[in-house]
Amino acid sequence: MKNRGFTVVELLVGIVVSIITLLAISSLFFTSNRVIQIVKPASESIEEVQTGLATLDFLMSRWGVGFPCSNNCVYDATQSCSTTFNSFNASSTNLNPYGNNPLCINILNNGSEVQFFASLGRSGFVKRSNNNSSQLISCRLSSQSKDNCYFLFNPAFSGFAQLSDLSANNRDCIDLDITSQTNATATIDLNTLPAGSSLAGGLLIRAPHFVRIYVQDGWLRMDKKDISDCNDNENAINIAKVRSFTAQSLSSRSVKFTIEFVSQTDPNKVFRVERVYTR
Repeated sequence: MKNRGFTVVELLVGIVVSIITLLAISSLFFTSNRVIQIVKPASESIEEVQTGLATLDFLMSRWGVGFPCSNNCVYDATQSCSTTFNSFNASSTNLNPYGNNPLCINILNNGSEVQFFASLGRSGFVKRSNNNSSQLISCRLSSQSKDNCYFLFNPAFSGFAQLSDLSANNRDCIDLDITSQTNATATIDLNTLPAGSSLAGGLLIRAPHFVRIYVQDGWLRMDKKDISDCNDNENAINIAKVRSFTAQSLSSRSVKFTIEFVSQTDPNKVFRVERVYTR
C-alpha cells in the first residue's frame, strides 16, 4: 500500500489556519498588554494610597497613648496645648512640661502641619528584679541605641529607664497572656531608685514620641522625637507622595485630614481622600 502525503491544498489550508490562530493569539496578547499598561498605574496608585493611609492610621491610633503625666491624665478639653517642644529630662520629676493632656494636637501653618504625642513602640512587665538585673515579660523590647529608653510605671519608681544587655527570646504581643513566664532579662539603668525598693510589677512602655506630620518637597513626612533624653535622634520618614495635606480640627478630640495623593508612577493620577480621627 502506497503512503499518501498532504496535498498542496491541505498544506495551504493548514498554513492559513495556523496564521489565523497566531494572529488571534498575538491580538489577544497585545490587547492584554495595553490593558495592563492602562490599569497598572491606577493599581499602583491605589496601592500607594493604601500604604500611606495605613501609616497614618497607625500613627493616629497611637495618638495620646502611653504618655506619662503628673495628674493621672485627666483629659480636660479646655486645657491649652503647648506649641513648643523641649526634651524631657529622664532624671527630672517634672513629667509634664507640655501640660497634663496627652490628647493635645496642634494644627499649624494653615493646617499643613500637625503635632501630637504618641507611643509607637513596645511594652513589657518586670516580673522579678535584683538590683539592676530584672526578669522581664517582654513584648518585643529592644536595647538598641535608638530604641532602648522606656518609661517605667512602678510604685517605687516612675520615670525613664534605659535597657541594656537585653537577652533574646522576645515574643509578639499576641503570644503573651496572663500565664506567660519571663522571656527576657535586662539591666535597667535607673537614675534615682530608692534604696531597698523593687521594680517587680512595673510596666515598661517605649518612651513616647513627639510626632510631626507635614509636607515637604511633595512628600507627606513624619518626624518623631523621643520625649526622653536617652534615645538617639531618629530620621524623618516619607509617608506618601502628595499634592496637598490639610488638617482641620472638628472638636477638642477629633481631627480631619484631607489629602491629595499623587502617584509616583503617573503624576497625573491624583486621589483625594478625607479621613477623620477621634480619640
